[in-house]
Amino acid sequence: MSSLTVAGFFCLAAGHRTLSVKPSGSKAWHCFYNTAVQCSDGSSFPAELRIYSPLNDTPLVDNTVAFVVAKAHFPKHAPVLLDAYHVVAVPGDPGSDTYDDGIPDLQHPLIFGLGNVSRKFDVLPGQNVKAFEVLTTEYVRDTSKSSTIDGVRWSNTPLPLVNTTVQFFGSCTSVCANGNLRVNVDNIVLNVGPPAGGAGGPPPPDGGNGPSTPKCKHFQAFASPASATSMSPSGTLTLPSGSGAIHSTLDDNMTLSASASTSPITMTRFDSAQHTAPIINAQAFSAASSPLSPPPVDDADHGILPVAESELEDSEQPKRASKRAAEKRRAV
Repeated sequence: MSSLTVAGFFCLAAGHRTLSVKPSGSKAWHCFYNTAVQCSDGSSFPAELRIYSPLNDTPLVDNTVAFVVAKAHFPKHAPVLLDAYHVVAVPGDPGSDTYDDGIPDLQHPLIFGLGNVSRKFDVLPGQNVKAFEVLTTEYVRDTSKSSTIDGVRWSNTPLPLVNTTVQFFGSCTSVCANGNLRVNVDNIVLNVGPPAGGAGGPPPPDGGNGPSTPKCKHFQAFASPASATSMSPSGTLTLPSGSGAIHSTLDDNMTLSASASTSPITMTRFDSAQHTAPIINAQAFSAASSPLSPPPVDDADHGILPVAESELEDSEQPKRASKRAAEKRRAV
């Protein structure tokens, strides 16, 4: 996870088109220009800029100033390599004395970098600033190339630890004695990613380096198809299997039949007018699993819900008492 991007105004010269052959074997035309990366202390890096050249393209005239956004590689004591995303030429005649009058005063390119801190910060002698090194990698000239950037920042501001990943932004300041580019860091984001390894970085989280278990979400966009309670268009309610629920049916006459079941349960409302729909779809009952007596199988086939003999006797007692009272009145 690393990148290095340069943006700013560059003066271009010696433009020419060249046929480039990539490692994959494909071919493409590019325009190459000589330019320079100017620093705020007056020093500069020689640079070579490359950009894709479409069909019938012509190079810009010498000394054309253009706004450039490019991937960059800063080798030590060698020309900087720029692969440009965008080259927007400033309109006008580059040979005119007033050509520069309409160009914004942004002579020092801006650097956007993402990389790993490779060396602990040092306090620069005679200055109230600290410097640290960031190792970046960018895909330039059809291959990955590494660059070391020196970042400087005020001594009273937080600085990154070694082997941590940071993102920084700043302007080109100077050329270091070791050939590195020095950037005056205007903004830095600490600990962008995990440590690159070795001592000095933050400790790993508890539980090892394995992936953490995702947090259970309280809301979901789609219903889960498993273990769901469903209602069919005919009015049959089906509960999930293995629930151990009581299997019951209630008809229009408030007659209840129930059983304990671990199989999928189906409950259907009984239509007393037709007496054709089965009341319940259940398996054989176990005497120990239910306090109620099971219905005979042959009666259930006719859609009739049997009742216990004791319940029949209880229902006949009021009729018998009424009959005996009528006989006594006739005898009198």
